[in-house]
Amino acid sequence: MDIYGFLIIGILVGYLIGSIPFGLIVGKLFYHTDVRQYGSGNLGSTNVTRTLGALPGAAVLLLDLIKGGLPAFVMYNIAYSTLSGSTNPEILNELNYVSSVYYITGFMACVGHCHPLFANFKGGKAVASICGFLLFFNLRLGIIGLATYIIVILIGKIVSIGSIAAAINVIIVSFIPHFKVSY
Repeated sequence: MDIYGFLIIGILVGYLIGSIPFGLIVGKLFYHTDVRQYGSGNLGSTNVTRTLGALPGAAVLLLDLIKGGLPAFVMYNIAYSTLSGSTNPEILNELNYVSSVYYITGFMACVGHCHPLFANFKGGKAVASICGFLLFFNLRLGIIGLATYIIVILIGKIVSIGSIAAAINVIIVSFIPHFKVSY
């Protein structure tokens, strides 16, 4: 298989896994509640926390983090190991582009979270999924983003401000050479 095959599979895998509505699953399975009927109507961990409490919100947060990064990480490693095992010089040249498999798979997982196939295309805002993508991509930057998010929420009590502050801080810190990405 060449890089284009891995990109197509990454698009499908990312979107389908991103489309798993963990907020809906946790709400209906354990609390017999459709969280879309309460609060913001989103399936993200913030609305689950407001509707069902901290424990189910934390569970959804963790699951959304994982679905944002793990599919991209797995697809990247499969593509890299497959392509690097080839003896064909044209396939070996495609190793220069294998990081795009990570990017497109993670991006599509976030798209799937926002517009999930399995929940009538109405999901969350993908903050946790993007954070998971970042944690699997560059652990140091991910931790800085997550720490910024938590600190701002603890101080200001506004989740959206925490998300924006984390995004801005990650962008700024990513220019520091010590935090260069590894893919």
